[in-house]
Amino acid sequence: NTDISGKCKTSGIICDVTGAVLHQEGNVTVSGCKNTGNIVSEGQYSAGVVTYLTIIGDEVDFALTLDNCSNTGAVASTQYAGGILGFSNIGFNAEISAESMDFSDTTKIVFNKCNNAGNVTATNYNSMAGGIVGVLGLGYIPTEIKDCVNSGNVVIDFTLTDEQISGFQDAEWTEIYQI
Repeated sequence: NTDISGKCKTSGIICDVTGAVLHQEGNVTVSGCKNTGNIVSEGQYSAGVVTYLTIIGDEVDFALTLDNCSNTGAVASTQYAGGILGFSNIGFNAEISAESMDFSDTTKIVFNKCNNAGNVTATNYNSMAGGIVGVLGLGYIPTEIKDCVNSGNVVIDFTLTDEQISGFQDAEWTEIYQI
């Protein structure tokens, strides 16, 4: 029920859920949590409920369930902002690639009856933001989103500097879109 600000990985309920060992197993359930304060990260990663999830390993049997969680506070960061979950990621080491990871049938992220009413804002030109989740496992983590609602605005609001524009002009890009 209070405003929270930080330099990076800022959250209303849980900052970081990380499985940092190979062959990890386990289930984490976050249920009935409510954040009403504004969440502001001066750097990357912010969320109303869970800021950051990392799954690391080559044989993974891990599940995160966010059940009946809600956020009504505004969420803001330079990159990767979500009303419920800010960023989920798969970690690798030299011998593991995303394609070679062996997920069990129970490895997944589940969002069930989650509700975000807070505005979500990211302010960097290569940002990602979402009402329920900002970045979702770069497409690799099996995910279920059931009966979730976002009623807050989701905005990526930035202005390119002259240096950034110059860098893009030297790149092989054909168009630059600016909001």
